[in-house]
Parts: sequence; structure tokens; C-alpha cells
Amino acid sequence: MTLTLLFSFFVGFSACEKDIPANPKNKNLEVATAMAQDTFHTATGYLLENFESGTKTSYAGASVTLSTGSWYLNDALLGTSTSDRKNGTKSVRIVNTGKVTMQFNKANGAATVEVYHAKYGSDGTSTWELWVSTNSGSTWSKVGSTVTTSSTTLSKVTFTVNLTGNVRFEIR
Repeated sequence: MTLTLLFSFFVGFSACEKDIPANPKNKNLEVATAMAQDTFHTATGYLLENFESGTKTSYAGASVTLSTGSWYLNDALLGTSTSDRKNGTKSVRIVNTGKVTMQFNKANGAATVEVYHAKYGSDGTSTWELWVSTNSGSTWSKVGSTVTTSSTTLSKVTFTVNLTGNVRFEIR
């Protein structure tokens, strides 16, 4: 049996974060879904990837250009089926021992990383981890605990990173 893991709104990175009251009628739905409903987060260090801008329909390893930069998806694709859990029209679907890797650095570090995750359709439970690199992907370190995904309902997990300088992240 293939275990499939979905990621939607993979990742809100934040550095110096400031909460500003939001005007609901002007709120970007994708940002509002990824954040608390009563705040809109803005900062020069903030980065949000929702996987809406790219196209990748096969599991074969390949780079895909997304709104934040180039990502390498191996045993992963950008899913659009009704069984893909998503906030928007797409999410990342990972199978087997797949990885989703930033191929660019985010300057000024990161305080937290938020990942929304759910299982695909009737697939079984799966586990995954967040990894970070501070040297452009030469070496990686695990962040936090291994996450178990057992529900078809999107759930948010927040990782505390608190790193300065250039960072990049990978889901395994």
C-alpha cells in the first residue's frame, strides 16, 4: 500500500513578526486560512508558499518554480484531485519516502514554520519530518519531533526554529 501525505500552505516562515488588525473584507483568503482569523502577519522576513503557482503532475524527481522560488519535489507532485486536501486549488502530495526541498535560501532566518497536513483519501497513517539547512543545503538537521498524519482533515503543526541567517527547509 502506498502512503500519501498532503501539504497545503506549506509553510509560513517568520522572523520579526508584527500583528496588525485585519480588515476581513480585504483579507487574502489564503493568508487568512493560514493564520489566525483576527490578525494579518506582515514582516520583511515572512515567506508563505501555498503551492498554487506551479505545475508538477508526476512523482518523478524534478524542480518546480513556485511563487517563493525553486523547489525540488521527489516522489511528490502538486495535487488537484478531490482527494487532495487543500486550501485553494493545489497541495503537495508525497508518496513513499518523498521529499519537498527548498532550492533557495530564505534570508534573515526563521522563528517558526507552520505546515498544514492531511492524508490523501483513504490512505493509511504516515509520518514525516521537517529538516533545516543553514549552509545552502550541504547539511541538514531535524527540527522538532516526527509528525504523524492520520486524518483527512487539514491540521496545522508549528515548529519553533529560531535561527538567524540564511535558512532552507525540507519535508521528508
